[in-house]
Amino acid sequence: MHGNGNITGTLLANVEIECSDCHGTATLYPWELPLGWGDEFGNELDMNKPRGVTKELLENQTKYATQYPPQDGYLLTTRGNPFGNVVREGDKVVVHSASGLDFEVPALKTINLQDKWQNKNAALAAKIRTPEHLQKIECYGCHSAWAPQCYGCHVKVDFSGDKRATDWVAAGNTHFPDGHTAESIRDGKPPVAPGVAFGKTSENRSYLRWENPVLGINGEGRVSPIVPGCQQITTVIAPDGEMLIHNKIWRTPPNTEGGGAKGQRGIDMAPAAPHTTARQARECTSCHATSKALGYGTHDGRYLRQYTGGIYVDIMNEKGQLVTKTAKYQISPIPDLPMDLDQVVTREGEQVQSVGQHWPLSGPLTKDQRDHMERIGVCLSCHKDVPDGAFAYRVVSKAGSVLELIPKTDEEHQKLIGRALYMAANIEVLGGIVIATIVVVLGIYFVFRRKKTS
Repeated sequence: MHGNGNITGTLLANVEIECSDCHGTATLYPWELPLGWGDEFGNELDMNKPRGVTKELLENQTKYATQYPPQDGYLLTTRGNPFGNVVREGDKVVVHSASGLDFEVPALKTINLQDKWQNKNAALAAKIRTPEHLQKIECYGCHSAWAPQCYGCHVKVDFSGDKRATDWVAAGNTHFPDGHTAESIRDGKPPVAPGVAFGKTSENRSYLRWENPVLGINGEGRVSPIVPGCQQITTVIAPDGEMLIHNKIWRTPPNTEGGGAKGQRGIDMAPAAPHTTARQARECTSCHATSKALGYGTHDGRYLRQYTGGIYVDIMNEKGQLVTKTAKYQISPIPDLPMDLDQVVTREGEQVQSVGQHWPLSGPLTKDQRDHMERIGVCLSCHKDVPDGAFAYRVVSKAGSVLELIPKTDEEHQKLIGRALYMAANIEVLGGIVIATIVVVLGIYFVFRRKKTS
């Protein structure tokens, strides 16, 4: 599905279609974007050089795929290859589906020009904050409704007793005359293969989540969701039943890149496209005012910091000490896990687990990004609603960026708030005087009118 005829190190590298290839942005149609938009990998793009469209298809598209009339041209992917089934018709983008139906793709620029945003407040991110959001964040960073997250991969290898396990590599390479392999026979019996591995391997997890994910930097250098890659925690039991290793987190060699003197923990959060894209984007506060999204852990990880000593769920006194003598661990101690599994960085800037280790650009959000996002989150508590057409909206639109209006220091913010309250108080006083004057005038008018009538 994601192949392009080449063998690459990871399947993610094969994906060359970006959301903007069909939807464009709030200010540019897809053909007005430069090549490489959304697929930068750290490269600077020439915004004055639009990618355009093409009337020519690739050889495999003309030989093996349905050919559609180009109309005003076939759209190009961010890497410059033509979409054989996506064409431009004026300012419209039309997708010809394999089912024989044609669909018009919502072009963000058209929506913006016609002001047909379905969510006015959420549209601020696309219209006003375009430079900050669309140049640095994957579209699905905000438009992924949720992400599956499986935290903690507990692997136990048990060599005790007469435990055995199937050698799946040998089973897959054992071929029978009818074409089956040892693992493809569906007769309800375990595969029969020449290789049988000693020891039995089992696996379970710490916990699952189906909710807003953590944010980080993906291999393309953009902000994207990150989910547990493989957070391996290992237990090994010897043939005599002795526990050789219990809940061990392996580390990279000391002083390797990003590992420091102790090496980096061998637990990983991986950049991912969750495939849960929805029209309704995440709320601004779900990123800017949420410690989990920033990489600090759910509620700064305060609920699951006791991994190193083990976690009990039983009766405790006011000091957190167990009252019962028969309490058992709900979560056994994990010596090298002083934080929650969804935390990737501390507020002091220490990275506590890897993020997409095989991609040079991937990692946690930078300190500047985290500090900046959290600062915006504080502002959102009061400024989350900016009505379209309001004075503040027009000022922000003219400035081109919300960031240009944000006070640089608390002192500046306090002065600004003081002026606003002073103006509001004066307006309220003036309004009260005006209303009182109107009431008095109306009262005098009705008194004189009554006297005149009588």
